[in-house]
Amino acid sequence: MQKQPKIYRRTMLRGSGALLALPYLEAMMPASTLALPQPQLTPRMGIFYLGMGMNVRQFFPNDFGPNFTTTRILKPLEEHRGDFAVLSGTYLTDGGGHKGTYCFTTGIEREKKQAISFDQIVADAIGKDTRFPSLQMSIERGTGFSGADLAILAWNRQGVPLPAQNDPTVLFDRLFRPPTAEQKLRQSTDFRQRKSVLDLVREDAARLNKKLGKTDQQQLDQYFNSVRELERELERQVQWSSKSKPNPELEGIGDYATPTETFGSGARTNFTRGITLS
Repeated sequence: MQKQPKIYRRTMLRGSGALLALPYLEAMMPASTLALPQPQLTPRMGIFYLGMGMNVRQFFPNDFGPNFTTTRILKPLEEHRGDFAVLSGTYLTDGGGHKGTYCFTTGIEREKKQAISFDQIVADAIGKDTRFPSLQMSIERGTGFSGADLAILAWNRQGVPLPAQNDPTVLFDRLFRPPTAEQKLRQSTDFRQRKSVLDLVREDAARLNKKLGKTDQQQLDQYFNSVRELERELERQVQWSSKSKPNPELEGIGDYATPTETFGSGARTNFTRGITLS
């Protein structure tokens, strides 16, 4: 086996009247570093809903394989074509018009009770060790639930829509702005107060459960699940409040004026691994 030559980090390519710096190569790494196990890639997922105006004829390539002909809409991604795949042939039977957001991540039509969306299933799998397992963003704040235009794509295990944030500045502060001592105290106090209320509600609901029929008991059980989910989220918030936030070395909030750029920074600092944007 031929031994790989050692190249120093400051090595440059020399030409007639010119110098060209080299990128960081494996040959520049110490042998001890090369012997270490190589870190695995961190999985991340972003879901972007573009159901209100996509010209599919100028999006999907007409040919297949790695040498496909880039379409007009995919042109900006030309230099990254080796890093992504375009999947065609998928179809949601209940996804027409403005109600497409209702079934985009669940496959369940608007008129029926929703279930957990697949972004939340993925968040449970890859985001449980991050400060924010998932982030919901939209051009509208809240949920828009019960309206014609749903503002969100994410649903919890009880089929309840998770509200979205539409202000990049608020989202940026949530990700990177360190909380003040007053904010930490308020959050901890708020958790204790809300948890005590939840305990009282749970006890009252348990007493009520004995007086109900089977259908109502099932409905109450779903309520219990919602209560437990809220408790877990409150506990997560308090646990993470004591951990410092990273400094992404930003020049200003103007550099992060869009949700996608904010998510990119959150993903690089491993604060979140999942996003939905509608």
